[in-house]
Amino acid sequence: MADDKVPSRVPWPDDIKRKGELTIGLDASIGKAVWDRVFRDAIFEFNKLSNTHKLGVTFVTADDPAKANVEARAASGDFEFQYPPDIPKQTIRFDGKGAHGLCKPLIGEFTGRSRVPEYRMMKAVIYVPANPMGDSGGKLRPVGDPVKLVIAVHELVHACGLVDNKEHSVDDVFCWPGLRMGNQASEDRVGTLGEEYTFPGKKDEPPRIGHRVVDMPPVFLKSDTIQKIQKLWS
Repeated sequence: MADDKVPSRVPWPDDIKRKGELTIGLDASIGKAVWDRVFRDAIFEFNKLSNTHKLGVTFVTADDPAKANVEARAASGDFEFQYPPDIPKQTIRFDGKGAHGLCKPLIGEFTGRSRVPEYRMMKAVIYVPANPMGDSGGKLRPVGDPVKLVIAVHELVHACGLVDNKEHSVDDVFCWPGLRMGNQASEDRVGTLGEEYTFPGKKDEPPRIGHRVVDMPPVFLKSDTIQKIQKLWS
């Protein structure tokens, strides 16, 4: 499991890298929380990005989540996580109504020829909020599928091997989400940092530099995230 000595980027084993493919299984909780269609759309969108940017990895669905490289689950709140024999039971704090997912990497450690500890991804377990909510006109309501799609694609990027949140970007789908609720669920979006622009300051103040906001979907990747994934899968 990831800890302080594990790097923030961890490759998958060579045999998986040679295939350039990660299997992903959807736990029954995904269907119960009505995330199944979103995840299938997210896999399609990730694979499209991968083909466009030559990331070196795509996702393919598997029937048995337990045997898949990546397993997706929905959680309604804090949950118990355990993965025998190496990871004892622990309570994971989780907001089942938030707009954030979580990717739990299972990481193996071994000593190579250099006698320096090396790490490899063994499995990744993605958790998404069972009922993500947002404020629309002063009232809480479930977020629309567009926001859920961004959450799912974001977690797929983590599952590629960018295991630590310090690897997050500020200007693509791998950013911290900025929730932008619409008048109805289909209009909900996630905002990320856009291009820089200059806008007039207040009276007697100089102009100021700011950034526009880019709404997702559509989801996209910028060069920093692209290069990180490419290096893990080259």
